[in-house]
Amino acid sequence: GNRVVEVHTIPYQDQNGDWFVAEFNIDVSDRKQAEDQMKIHSRDLEYLSRQSVLMLDLEKDADLFPFIGATISSLCPASAVVIVSEVRDGGKSITARFVSGLTDEHKAILGDIASSLIGRTFPLTGEFVSHLLAGGLRDVPIDLRVLSGHSFPEEIYEHIEKTHAVGKIYSAGLTWKENLQGSVVILLPPGIDLEKQSRMEIFLQLSAIELKRRQTAADLREERGLFIGGPVVAYKLSAQEG
Repeated sequence: GNRVVEVHTIPYQDQNGDWFVAEFNIDVSDRKQAEDQMKIHSRDLEYLSRQSVLMLDLEKDADLFPFIGATISSLCPASAVVIVSEVRDGGKSITARFVSGLTDEHKAILGDIASSLIGRTFPLTGEFVSHLLAGGLRDVPIDLRVLSGHSFPEEIYEHIEKTHAVGKIYSAGLTWKENLQGSVVILLPPGIDLEKQSRMEIFLQLSAIELKRRQTAADLREERGLFIGGPVVAYKLSAQEG
């Protein structure tokens, strides 16, 4: 590819009094690439800091999944479909909590299902769980049938394959210490790829931690409520018992 060159010129005068210019070039391509990476890293940190503050400012009972979905959607190509789901039934199923990016073509393929995707529950297959627990936002090596737990009519899968409506599929688990709390699936049209993958992965890690923190806080509030509102038992001590 093209290299970045830094040009230096030094004027000098020879013994006859004539003036010349000496020129030498330094290849600074590696330095320029490192500087560009530092700028990208700095912008990523600024963005993640802003989103973290916004996430922490949400009400304690606020639904975090739409916020996660909206943030991921803002980092994806405009043509991407983003689905964020919550793990239910002890890890046996997932329920879609956020869906964005469905085009008229997608809606035509899905029919009536398109309008009821949010709130729809899908069986969570072992193969998909293993992929989600592997960490990172990765290209899904399984097809849509396994990904959706064979929840749609076969003609929908066949139509998607025939029309090439979906290219690469990425997914990530909202996981904290092997505790799978949700999933993010990104469906891209053919020929399109992700550009801000590292930024998304860091944000998803922060989101998983916040989901776990909120769940722990909710569990503690529930336990405290049970303790405070529980029955009071009185015991009479005998003289021997002191």
